[in-house]
Amino acid sequence: MEKVALETFAACCAAADDGLAVSDCGLSFYESFGIDWVSYHGDTVGSPAVRFQHITQKDGSGRWRSEILDVDMLRDSPVETLARRSGQPFWWSQVEHMVRLTPEEMAYMQRLVETCQNDGLSMHVYGPQGSSAVVGLGFAQQQHDLTAQDLFVLHGAAQMAHLRYCALVINQPPRDVGLSPREIEVLQWITTGKSNSVIADILGISRHTVDTIVRRIFAKLSVNDRTSAAIRALATGMLPKRDVEEA
Repeated sequence: MEKVALETFAACCAAADDGLAVSDCGLSFYESFGIDWVSYHGDTVGSPAVRFQHITQKDGSGRWRSEILDVDMLRDSPVETLARRSGQPFWWSQVEHMVRLTPEEMAYMQRLVETCQNDGLSMHVYGPQGSSAVVGLGFAQQQHDLTAQDLFVLHGAAQMAHLRYCALVINQPPRDVGLSPREIEVLQWITTGKSNSVIADILGISRHTVDTIVRRIFAKLSVNDRTSAAIRALATGMLPKRDVEEA
């Protein structure tokens, strides 16, 4: 596959009118570089930790599978901390030479290596009002052949996408799709990566009730999965920051 030009990616981001469109631009761009594992974790309260993994299907076609990560599980991630300290992208294979790892951090890196056996990159991106984020790019299915220029381009693309996402979050007026207070409450927990069973325990209601609420949320947001629901809600102001901080 021919690598997508940065100018083409920039045009895609500029035309994106919501967070889902920005993520689609990014996934297409990264895929052209042989990347098949992408993560995004905003540093501000309420920002989701999202992971996309490219899956090759039996007919040879590919699709991206997404999930919202439980932010509590990222506390053992040394790449998150290192990315926030470093101004440049770094390879995961370099981490053990950059910092002394705790047993928990070593276990986290082992799980990461098992997922992306051909290494990966982490980088920090910056936005207005302190809205920075950590972006991860992994090679699970093939060896990377990135040049120094490719690394610079990938970092620039991640920064560009983050700035576009931030602009959408800041500039778009909140969108009212008729979510009830309970639906908003459940959606807030979805954005932190909590499963329906965990949300049920937190709210003191049945798993069946949470399942029903989640289906109503998906219908009102016109989405089919938790990742899309979280990205659309956060990028269109449905979950004010103050509400997330109180959750």
